[in-house]
Amino acid sequence: MHYEKSIEKGLFYHEFHSTYQIKSHNALCLFVSRIYILDTYHKTMKRNLFTAYSLALELKSRVTNRELLNWLVTKYDFLNKAVGIKKASNIYFNKDIVELDEFEMAILVVIMENSSLYNLFRREELVKGKANILFKKYQSKKH
Repeated sequence: MHYEKSIEKGLFYHEFHSTYQIKSHNALCLFVSRIYILDTYHKTMKRNLFTAYSLALELKSRVTNRELLNWLVTKYDFLNKAVGIKKASNIYFNKDIVELDEFEMAILVVIMENSSLYNLFRREELVKGKANILFKKYQSKKH
């Protein structure tokens, strides 16, 4: 698995976990398996549930949190034809991901919380306001 080093930026990594209340490796495994299932379009709900838990158990034994988070940000649909964090940084900020500052990374975390509600092109003030709150929270924890 290719590892995207830019997600190691403190704000993105730590705030992703607190935003989604992912406190354990198990929870992150379930979250990633849910994204995987939505991405692969299985037919029945029962099959989806079984697949999600099976995949989560398999991921738990084989993959680290870092690898799971990396996979998630490379596959997540940020809307506006931005699938993956690299495309999202290009589309929303016209920058490569390594050039983003912490506030811009906070914006991407907010978009991941609910990409249709926090669409940067449709609700810029809402997204930036929530990102500002997140950024201030991060800054207070940092010091």
